[in-house]
Amino acid sequence: MSRVICFFLYRFQELLVSLWREMPISRGWNIPQYLKSPPPLSPSKGGQVRSNISNILDLSVLLIFTSFLCSCGPNYIFDEEKPIVDSNWTYADSLSFQFEVTDTSKVYNLNLEIDHSMAYRHQNLYVQIATLFPSKKRDVQVISLELANKYGAWLGDCGSENCTLLIPLQQQIYFQEVGGYEFVLKQFMRESPVGGINKFALKIEETDLQK
Repeated sequence: MSRVICFFLYRFQELLVSLWREMPISRGWNIPQYLKSPPPLSPSKGGQVRSNISNILDLSVLLIFTSFLCSCGPNYIFDEEKPIVDSNWTYADSLSFQFEVTDTSKVYNLNLEIDHSMAYRHQNLYVQIATLFPSKKRDVQVISLELANKYGAWLGDCGSENCTLLIPLQQQIYFQEVGGYEFVLKQFMRESPVGGINKFALKIEETDLQK
């Protein structure tokens, strides 16, 4: 859907560019030939020129605006969110993300987004990530999610009460097997429950690269 919107915005941007190119600086005379200087402005033509300049500026603003709109975000083939009940993450509350891979030649970025309270009491969060492959092979690792810097400042985008942080898990990887995968996320801190953790989202971005 986002690609369709970007296509129409791109075509609209092309139309604005064509209008900008066809707009003369002044309608008081024909556009001069290459290296030929135009005649001096008369007082009656000055207002018309200013009007045309205003139109050009308006088109320029529209071009800049559509350029920002056409800068579409990442192409996520998987984007699923899992809330934490009452923002208290227990050992028993594991989060499962299941997705399908159909092309092993493409390169992907794996990102984990966490939403936490500003009242969270730690600088980081230890989690265990188990990956179940289509061949039933299982890989388990423990990682530390850094939520604040050494000075205690949150690394995420924070509002009045909560922060959201996008953490790159693995960048520019490819899947070796076609089929269904499962990521299981568990908290691996020394306490249970861990308060102040609101939700997680697994985001798998398809890049334009191939292995």
